[in-house]
Order: sequence, then C-alpha cells, then structure tokens
Amino acid sequence: MLAPIVLFAYNRLNSLESTINSLLKNKLSQDSELFIFVDGPKNDEDVFNVEKVKEYVKQINGFKNTKCFFSEKNNGLAASIISGVTDIINTYDKVIVIEDDLLLSSNFLNYMNESLCHFKNKKNIFSISGYSVKVNKPIYDESDIFYHRRAHSWGWGTWKDRWETVDWELRDSNEFINNRYIQKKFNKLGDDMSPMLINFINKKINSWYIRFCYEQFKQNKYTVYPYLSKVINQGFIESSTHCNVYNRFRVNFDNTNKVKYIFNNNVNSNYITNKEFLYYFTNKSRIIGKLKTYLLKMNLIKQYNDNL
Repeated sequence: MLAPIVLFAYNRLNSLESTINSLLKNKLSQDSELFIFVDGPKNDEDVFNVEKVKEYVKQINGFKNTKCFFSEKNNGLAASIISGVTDIINTYDKVIVIEDDLLLSSNFLNYMNESLCHFKNKKNIFSISGYSVKVNKPIYDESDIFYHRRAHSWGWGTWKDRWETVDWELRDSNEFINNRYIQKKFNKLGDDMSPMLINFINKKINSWYIRFCYEQFKQNKYTVYPYLSKVINQGFIESSTHCNVYNRFRVNFDNTNKVKYIFNNNVNSNYITNKEFLYYFTNKSRIIGKLKTYLLKMNLIKQYNDNL
C-alpha cells in the first residue's frame, strides 16, 4: 500500500500550485491518497489569500483520493503538523509529508515509498528525507542513499511506531538546559541544534522539527538521504532569480526519472559524505553564506550605479 501524502498549506497559492503540479508529474500520484491541511488566517490581511488557497485545493484532482481539512483558527505550522500527521499516521501507519513551498522530482513518490517499505523494519532508521544538500557520491558506493543522524523537514516520511515515540512536551527540557555535555553532543548534528532547542524551551520559537530531531538524537537513530535530491525549496529559487541571496543549500536535483533504488544498509559506510553533509549546518557555512550574499548585493548595487 502506498503511503498517504500529507500536505500543509497556508496562504501561498502560487507556490502551492507549483508544488501540486510537480507532484502530479509522479506516476504514483494517481494511486496515492492526498490529505491537505490548510491553516486558518493569522490576521484580517491573510483572509483573502487563505480563501484563495481553500478554493484551489477543493478542485485538485489527479490523485486516488483528495481530502481537505480547513482550520477556522490559526494553529501555526508546528501544531498543524503534529496534529495532522498524527491523525493520518494513526490510520495508515506511515506518511509522506510535504509543505506548500517545495518542488518535487518526477520520481519523488517512488523513492519515498520504496524507502518507507525497505526500512520499515529497520528500527535504527527514524525517518526518510526526500531532500539532500549537495554532496559528492564516493566512487565505491553503488547505492542511491546515505545516512545521517540529523533529520530534515523538506519532503520527508516516517512510520507510526517512530512518530509516536516523540516527546512533544519535552519533559526533559530542564535537564537539557542545565547539561552542557548533552548540548555539545547534540550540536554534533549541526551548530544550530542546541540553540534551536533552547530557543524553543524559552518560547522564542515554536518548532516541531527541533523536537523531532532531538528525539531522533536521543534514540541514536538515522535519517536516510538520497544522493540526488528529490526536492527543491522554491524560496531559494526565487531568491537566486533576483540575484541577491547566496544559496548555500544547493542541491544535485534528480532529473533521471529513476524508479528503482539500491539501498546500502550499513549506516556507518560513508564518513566523507557525512562530513560534507554536516558542513552545511556549521556556523562557518552560515558566515560564508552571509558574506557571499553581502558581496552579491554589493555587486548588484555597483552594476546599478555603473548604469546610471
């Protein structure tokens, strides 16, 4: 049985249309069930755009079945994802989750469903990611995937028995706040991990993702990543088009139409790839990204002034 697709949307009609169109290019879309959750407007200014999104999703077709859920109030992304994924995964035991700002390869559903099937009984795997940063595939590796202990939220999937273990209440938050050793260890998955979790604990942000990552970290489990990303974030494409933001999360996008995959079951097989992957989530990478963005903007201003 194919995994249901759970899509979360808000007020971005144009990007949502692009996401749906890319999803419909997948051959498995016609055999897949699609569940769309549209959050309620934050304020009066968002009412019009949210209504446009609701009108659009009501007429979506091309899937085995499409069901829409509209919230009257604004729950926020974190609460929407936790509640929506829980509702669907309790019935189907597995899910594929996307948001309304992603472009998907034509074999995204093949990759996600094959991975969810292959790794279902491998309990050291916590989630499947359809997205991957740009890394070099070692010559000796014949498989299509690698592993990392950090999860990702741009097109992902998991199973009920993993999802239901997540402590969304973060009952050990006091222990984490007061334990520098655990914070340092968590930061081995990226320099942003502990600061993000501390910001959540201090109610500065509301993130489902950091709680999911923290649970995966505590259980010492892995996420499966493709060497060729099946996902592109539209936000980075738009920024790059305007030439004012450097995209450090660049990808090797999958245009192969490949539908059968080779899985390497050794999670420790690829130290070099893991190191390349982790670099994108270091403070050094962020600083260099900001510097390149600054230089791009300065060059744009210079070109403008030269043409006056």
